[in-house]
Parts: sequence; C-alpha cells; structure tokens
Amino acid sequence: NDILDLSKIEAGKLAIEPVEFELEALLEDVLAITGVSARQKGVEFSLSVAAEVPRKLVADADRIGQVLANLCANAIKFTERGVVRVSVRLAASDARSATIGVAVEDTGIGMSAAQLAELFQPFTQVDSSSTRRRTGTGLGLSISMRLATAMVGKIEVRSEPGRGSVFEFTVPCG
Repeated sequence: NDILDLSKIEAGKLAIEPVEFELEALLEDVLAITGVSARQKGVEFSLSVAAEVPRKLVADADRIGQVLANLCANAIKFTERGVVRVSVRLAASDARSATIGVAVEDTGIGMSAAQLAELFQPFTQVDSSSTRRRTGTGLGLSISMRLATAMVGKIEVRSEPGRGSVFEFTVPCG
C-alpha cells in the first residue's frame, strides 16, 4: 500500500476527499490497531484530546488516519520501553474552520540533527544500524509528509538522541 500511495503521489493522482467524520471514532480506530504493538512491547500508550477540539470535522479522514498510524507505528517501533503519547489540540480556528494539531511523542531512541535532515526521504532509514531489528520500507514518514502537504497541512519534528521524539502534524478541517 505504501508503494502504491507513493506512486499516486508522484504521479499527481492522489485524491484528497474531505468528508464529515467524528474525530473520536477515527482516533479509536487508529489507536486500536497501533496500540496492539505497544502492549506487546510493554510500552505505555496514551491519548488525550483537548476539550476545545471539535468532535466533528470535515477533512480526508482516511489520510489523517494514515498519517497518524504511520507516526504511531514509528514511535512504537523505536521505543523499547517507556511511553508513546498521542495528543490532539486545536491549533487555530475561526467561524468556519479549525486546524487540528496531532502530536505523537515517544521516549524512544531519538535522532541527531544529521538524522533529522534525512528523515522524510523515501526508502531511507535514519538509523541503518537498527534496520535488522526494526524492519520497514522507509516510506511511512515520506508518505506522511506528502499526505500532510496534500491536505494543506505540515509535519514538524523535534528530537534528541536518547531522549525520544515528538512528531506533530497539523491539518486544516472544516
């Protein structure tokens, strides 16, 4: 699926389809799937949603879910013990729209500035020494960045080696 999505994105054929959805249902679906991996590893996994975040939104729920699933899967993959926290906040709003910010914070291995510079490149794993232990295609973050951009949003990351990472994506919603 990742390779198909990357091909659609590169061909300019990826469609963003805004629909009305319930944020809580979307979060529950994604976290139910990714939470299994966290429980298997013994990693604490939590969710918080700020009270001011609208419960019904209009955006491409499938793509938001895909970005969130990719960020959660990476956080869990690179956290041997500790915590992965997902938090949702209202980043901006007016009478007709709201921009939500979704942060995925982990207490994993973290990354250096040099690693961060390579982070969103397709087929790239920033820590090649861990590739054998932590398999993956190296597409999840690249696709997530492109999906966020296609939804007129963005992804930012803060990280420090040995102290974990925080990935936050924002996306405007109706």
